[in-house]
Amino acid sequence: MRRYGAPYYGKRFLLNTNTYEVHDLDNEKDNCRINEIRLEHIEMFDTLLDVKVRLAFLRKKLNGCYYCLTRFDIG
Repeated sequence: MRRYGAPYYGKRFLLNTNTYEVHDLDNEKDNCRINEIRLEHIEMFDTLLDVKVRLAFLRKKLNGCYYCLTRFDIG
């Protein structure tokens, strides 16, 4: 579910900078455990393309959450 307070600001995609796992808040499941991600490890994006650009800059591959972004889960 979209969250509108800080640090989410209504954006759809969450990048956990601790694990580099990406979550789709429009498809969030209980198993995503978004509330357990430390605030300093959260970067938010409007589009998946924006996430991919950020990950390319960090030299990381897109790894979608097994529960909410399954088609991009690389294990």
